[in-house]
Amino acid sequence: MSVKGDIGVIGLAVMGQNLILNMNDHGFKVVAYNRTTSKVDEFLQGAAKGTNIIGAYSLEDLASKLEKPRPGNRKVPNDNEYHRQRAL
Repeated sequence: MSVKGDIGVIGLAVMGQNLILNMNDHGFKVVAYNRTTSKVDEFLQGAAKGTNIIGAYSLEDLASKLEKPRPGNRKVPNDNEYHRQRAL
């Protein structure tokens, strides 16, 4: 049986990485996903090396690695282009 995460975080930019590392430091088992999957490997082999952080390579993979219920947190860029697209 594989280890399941307590919470999932989508987005491995600066804020996502720091949030994941902070939650890990406070005893949470975190599943980390990024749309650009190479970022997951870079994070796990870099800042998250030696932690209990679990990498996910698709949204389905993320969901399968979480305990039920499946809480999540998504980091969304705060830029004008994003907000223009959301307004359409």
